[in-house]
Amino acid sequence: MVAGVVVIYLSQLGAPMYAHERITLAAVANTIAQVKHYEFGGHYDNAHNYSGDVFFVPDDTLMLDEALCLGIRSLHDLFGGVVPHPFVKTKSITHGLITSDADRPEGWSPMFAQRVRTVVLPGYSLFSARDACIAAARMLTRGAIRVKEPLGDGGRGQTLLRRLASWISSLRGFNRTKSLRMDWAKRTCAQ
Repeated sequence: MVAGVVVIYLSQLGAPMYAHERITLAAVANTIAQVKHYEFGGHYDNAHNYSGDVFFVPDDTLMLDEALCLGIRSLHDLFGGVVPHPFVKTKSITHGLITSDADRPEGWSPMFAQRVRTVVLPGYSLFSARDACIAAARMLTRGAIRVKEPLGDGGRGQTLLRRLASWISSLRGFNRTKSLRMDWAKRTCAQ
C-alpha cells in the first residue's frame, strides 16, 4: 500500500505558466515524492480517489477556501503557502498606504509593510485612482517613479513615470479590482 501521493495542483488564481516553469514544477513535485517516499501522481484530478495522504505542489499561493476544499489543513499537506485574501500573495504587502483614509481591500493590514520598510524602496500600495494620483504627485517631486502591477516580475507589468499629466490619463481604466505598487526608480549611471 502507498503511504501517500504527491500531486501538482494548478490553482484557481495561478497565472499561465511557461513551458520551463511547468517542467520545473513537475521536477520539484517528483523530487518531493522521492524524499517523502510517496508516489508521484502527476496533475491533481478531483475525480480520482487517492489512497493514503495527498501532498500538493501548487503552481501558486492558494486561497484559504481553495486549500480547505482540497483537504489541506497544515504545512504537512503542501509545498507552498495559503493566504486569506488575493492581495496577500502579491508584492502589495511590501508598501503601506498613501494616507490613513486611503482605499484598501478587505483584510488589509499595515503590519508587514511596517516591518520591512527599511529593506524595500520607499513607496506605496494603491487601490484607487484617487490614491494613485496623490502618490504620484507626492513622489514625482523627487524624480522618476516606478509603477508596478503587484504580480509583475522580471520587468513585466511596470512603467517608469516622469510626468503627472501622462499618469492621470493612464488611470482612466483603473478600478478597485486592480492594485498598483509605486516606488522610486533606482538610479543608474545613465540617469
